[in-house]
Amino acid sequence: MEVLHAADLTRDQLTLIPSTVDQHIGIMRQAEVDAVISFEPYASALVSEGYHVIFDSSKLQNPIIDVLVSRESIIEQHQQQFQQLLAGHWQAVELLKQHPEKALPILKQRLGQTETALTGIYQGLIIPDFDHNARIIEHDLNGLAASTREAMFEFGLLNEIPMLDALADNTLHETSR
Repeated sequence: MEVLHAADLTRDQLTLIPSTVDQHIGIMRQAEVDAVISFEPYASALVSEGYHVIFDSSKLQNPIIDVLVSRESIIEQHQQQFQQLLAGHWQAVELLKQHPEKALPILKQRLGQTETALTGIYQGLIIPDFDHNARIIEHDLNGLAASTREAMFEFGLLNEIPMLDALADNTLHETSR
């Protein structure tokens, strides 16, 4: 909703076109859409092609949070794999924070960006460490998710507003350290 307000638009003025982030440059080039909501490294690539940033997440009242969502039954069946995934994530976060000179070549290869571009991209990001993430899960996630679910319902992305009672379970997070 903050994006609409910043662009001085209403929901009725939009037509949502489903796309994946790797399609953003192509659909903009082909004029299939007037704007996209994108993220790095695609956002920088769009700017380098002459497109303009209308709004960026630094202006959001609430932070953008990345979440891993799974059915409880799948986590129970594959708990070790989930723990390995999360442990790998935390190792990567620590490597980026403690030894960016080691992390940047890996990111360069994975994202197809120069190390200079990656330094600029990651400079503006807040990447929560393990403890910060635990605080988000324990204290903030349900509140942040409430506004997101309401917006998703209003935009027709959800058929009903889901209950959030048991949304945040920190158990798997705590065992991934």
